[in-house]
Amino acid sequence: MSTQKIKDLGLAEFVAGLISETFEAVSASLEEQVRREAEMKSAAVLPPSEFLERYIKPDERDVVAKDVCKELFGELLEEGSPYQPEKGSQQETPALREVLGLELQERTGVRKKPGGGGWVLTEAGAMEIREAILERFAASQQDTLLQVLNKGMPRIVVDSGRILSKVSFSLLEEQEAGSPAASTAATAPSAPSLLSKRTAVLNRLGKARTNLVMPSVQFRVRQADEEAPQSSKTDLYGEVEIHFRTVS
Repeated sequence: MSTQKIKDLGLAEFVAGLISETFEAVSASLEEQVRREAEMKSAAVLPPSEFLERYIKPDERDVVAKDVCKELFGELLEEGSPYQPEKGSQQETPALREVLGLELQERTGVRKKPGGGGWVLTEAGAMEIREAILERFAASQQDTLLQVLNKGMPRIVVDSGRILSKVSFSLLEEQEAGSPAASTAATAPSAPSLLSKRTAVLNRLGKARTNLVMPSVQFRVRQADEEAPQSSKTDLYGEVEIHFRTVS
């Protein structure tokens, strides 16, 4: 039931509340599962750059880029890292074109060391490698999503269940019409009485009826918890148990 303190209710309203909130919980669970599946389908077909922007936080990208770079090339590729272009029988090292499909340009992506001692990555070249690595990572994540979706998303469906609620039951005798207390209550400008609320709920349920055995007695139920434990005013202390199954 609600986390707020629950006032005395009739048994019909109390049970209606349990059933209604159970229905809301089951419906919300199914809605969340459908929503997440739809989001996964949408994410799987995004351009890798957009997937990266949407699902990988900026402060996580550096960590991802460094980890994937070490996994692919065995070392971090930063500004000043050695680079060997493909020339004759010599293969490109690191193999940027083969692994990332990336071809760095001279002077902008790579430059010669002072004194002609080979090639190194420039700052711009290191950034190009970083972005290519991140897009590769995003594409691999999307491939994983597609594999999961193609196999079929599991969905948890509530088929049947049982609701248990600890409650205290009590009887309250109503004031007869014409009595001083009843007259005072009738003229006092207060909120709608508990009895009128109870009648409204029963009317909505299509089960408006009076207590045929004891017409002047109200049957009240209160959820028992630490804030409203069993007291001397309680006539009976027990549990309400409801068994249910879903039909779709």
